Amino acid sequence: MNRVTETQIHDPVLGEIVRRLVDDCQPERIYLFGSRHGGTRGPETPAQGAPQDRNGYDGVNMGQGQTDTDSAIEAMRIAGFQKMTPAQKLALAGALTRNIRQLALAGIRLRHPGIDDREAMLRLAAMSIDRAIMVRAFGWDPEHVAS
Repeated sequence: MNRVTETQIHDPVLGEIVRRLVDDCQPERIYLFGSRHGGTRGPETPAQGAPQDRNGYDGVNMGQGQTDTDSAIEAMRIAGFQKMTPAQKLALAGALTRNIRQLALAGIRLRHPGIDDREAMLRLAAMSIDRAIMVRAFGWDPEHVAS
């Protein structure tokens, strides 16, 4: 199967996001929805597909007709996003980011019971900050701490 790379994603911001996710988190898959990653805009353009994983699996092309969401519901969802102001979209992105941080912290606390708040926050930061920076900035090495 073909693996989609950053060079096949025409939106430079989205390409950078995908690159960082792959480098930092090594996810099994990243699903790219919508038309921005293909260099076109518009809700009528199907996704060009492109899950990525560290083993080269390209997953499922999430184009039209390949979703478990009813088309009428999907149209309503897209229309709702189109009606949102930039401020509303930013607020939604902020809320999603806070939710992801909370989930990540919950996962950290499950894997490392008994750690204090500082270590939990350091472990959260280490998920997206380079090890050398963590050592330099915080004096904390994620590779040399007790689990």
